[in-house]
Amino acid sequence: MYELRKVEELKTTTQLVQQVLEEVPAARNSDNLLFIEVVKIINIGLIHKPLAEVLTNLKEYGLPSIETVGRCRRKLQAEIPELRAGAAVQGFRSDREEEFREWARM
Repeated sequence: MYELRKVEELKTTTQLVQQVLEEVPAARNSDNLLFIEVVKIINIGLIHKPLAEVLTNLKEYGLPSIETVGRCRRKLQAEIPELRAGAAVQGFRSDREEEFREWARM
């Protein structure tokens, strides 16, 4: 039962992330902006709450984690080229991925 609920939550998060990526092109380049836009869709009133309160109460507010939003973005951008970040950001992300792989091999 738990796993099924998780899959449904991810579908919903993926759908929200896709909506934001389609409607707010700048969110394609910034996971922080993407997360803010997802929060606005779920509960716009949370935008006015202190950041620490929101981040420590994600579950209570019905919000996905920032990591989940980022994973959904990466999956969508891999599947739908039109939703990818700009060239500069893609290059930066690619460089960071390579740096991480080198660090992980140590």
